[in-house]
Amino acid sequence: MMFITHLSFALLLGFMAVKFSSLPVSKYFFLLAIVLGSLLPDLDSATSFIGKKFKLVSLFFRHRGVIHSVVFLTGFSIIFFLITKNFYYFLAFATGYLSHLLLDSMTPSGVAFFWPSKVRIRGRIKTTGLVDIILLILFIILDVFLLL
Repeated sequence: MMFITHLSFALLLGFMAVKFSSLPVSKYFFLLAIVLGSLLPDLDSATSFIGKKFKLVSLFFRHRGVIHSVVFLTGFSIIFFLITKNFYYFLAFATGYLSHLLLDSMTPSGVAFFWPSKVRIRGRIKTTGLVDIILLILFIILDVFLLL
């Protein structure tokens, strides 16, 4: 999926959490945590939005490999919790990360959720294809609706 699709879907999840629950934390940092979680898995791609800023990572990790797995979701989420010391921010970050994995699992390349198992969950949605663009538009419409 495209960077902007990941971002708009993460914001949708975050806006829903903010709108339909009473979070005892900063809503802005909650949204920042979910967005950061949704973008972090693409550290392993030198051409991605976040990967361009950390190009060394892609030298050591194959795109949609171990970083796109529950192993790194858990590890990064625990690190995020240790830094923020807040369970709600931890949940936001983990939700964003998982949302990225779920969207990428809908593409032909798929995701090996349970790395080191090579079993990949795959779909048919091509990155930058028509369905990806339709999902992006739908997510943006829902984001705007929740903001109003």
